[in-house]
Parts: sequence; structure tokens; C-alpha cells
Amino acid sequence: MKKYLRIFTLGIQQQLQHKANLTAYYLVGMVNPILFVMVWLNIIGTRESINGFTRSDFILYFIFINAGYYVVGGNFYNMIGNEIKTGGISKSLLKPYSILWEEYLVEQSWKLCTLFLVVPMVFLIGFLFKQYITIHFTYIQISEFTLSLVMASFIYALIQAIIGCLAFWLVDIWVLGDMIWIMFGVLGGVIVPITFLPSSIRWLAEILPFSAVYYVPGSILLNKSIHPVADLMFQAGYLFLLSAMLIAIWKLGLKKYEAVGG
Repeated sequence: MKKYLRIFTLGIQQQLQHKANLTAYYLVGMVNPILFVMVWLNIIGTRESINGFTRSDFILYFIFINAGYYVVGGNFYNMIGNEIKTGGISKSLLKPYSILWEEYLVEQSWKLCTLFLVVPMVFLIGFLFKQYITIHFTYIQISEFTLSLVMASFIYALIQAIIGCLAFWLVDIWVLGDMIWIMFGVLGGVIVPITFLPSSIRWLAEILPFSAVYYVPGSILLNKSIHPVADLMFQAGYLFLLSAMLIAIWKLGLKKYEAVGG
């Protein structure tokens, strides 16, 4: 446990040494939600709501999507892929720690540092569109949302780790990583809430794990989930399935790695 805590601490120190990068992430991250909110407010026009989403819902939804990325998201599949391609995982085979956990914790240190920059973004957007925002959360709603957000974070991390481990077999996993992010955008509710997708696509979005990362927590937060307990079970199911997949892929990958003299 101490070695992982040290990895996390060193990761924070490294992130703080690159304050310019953190500021750049903040500025870029601030533009996206403002643009999305302006677009959807223009679409809704004078109507009270669209598909059950009011002006307030759209604002809060895209605040969550963009701020939530710094809690749930981040990319570390490329770091795992690099370790596999360069033979860096050999060190983890000789030491009692997991390279997967190492890269995961390094990414968590980045998210923790950037999370502090997200707070002013949330307040700024709230100030710009305060005339449209109405907030009413219950304790049960907040509890369900918190649990959903935690599971979403692990689901996202498992997907990242699985993509990274495919470097045992694939020459280029970066294209796959980009494709997965597109899937999050279209089928995960990042670009548009899933309820706005055509029915021919919506059913697919509702059964794939991408919706479990952003859309499910967002819908629970906004009280748009018809069956929040069922949504939580949906996330728990994917946690189990993706964990089993990662363990199997990692073991098979190590066998291949050792067979070729990695």
C-alpha cells in the first residue's frame, strides 16, 4: 500500500511542476461547456423543455459532463501501451506491484490537481446562466449519484486498462483509443443526452458500457433516471464483467510477452 501511495504522491508533485499545462487544460475545459450550453439553449428557444430536458437540465448536464471528466475520465491506456511496447512492464514482473495500478494512480494524481481548477469553471458557468438554473437535490438522489460516480470512474479506468493491454497484440492502440472516445461522445451521452438519439441507435447506447460512465450518473443527478437502482445494478454488472475481461486479457498478454522473451 505504501508503494502505491508514494506513486500517487510523486504523481501530484510532477503535475504541480507543470502548472502551465494545468492552466491550459482549465482554459480549454472551460470553453466546451459554455459552447454546449449556448447551443442547446438556442435549440430549446422559447419552449419549456425538449424530451423532458429544461434549460436548467441542459446547463447542469453539461456542467457535469465537462467537470465530471476530471473525476471520471483521463487517459492512461497510452502509458500502459508504451510500457508494453518498450518492455517497461518487465520491471513490474520483478517487483511486487502492478504496472496497471501505477499508471492508474499517476492519472488519478492528474485528475486531483485539475479538479481544483474545475471549481471556478463551475461557478463561472453558474454565474453566466444563473437566470435559467433551478437546483433541487434530495439526500437519496445525492447518495445514488455519488455511488454511481464512483462506479463510473472504475468502469472508465477498466476500459482504459483493457485498451492499453491490447498492445500485447496490436501494433497501434492509439487509433482504438480515439475510436473509443468517439463512442463515448456519441453513445455515452457526452455530446448529446442519450434520450435525444434516434431509437435505432438509442437501444445500443443503453446496453453498452459507455452510457454507464457519463450518462447514468448525469441522469441520476438530474432525476431523469426512471429506475436509479436498476441503473446502479447496470453499472455494477459492467464493473464485474470488465474486471474479469481485464484479468483474462492481462494473463493472456503476459503469456505472450514471456513467450517472445519480453
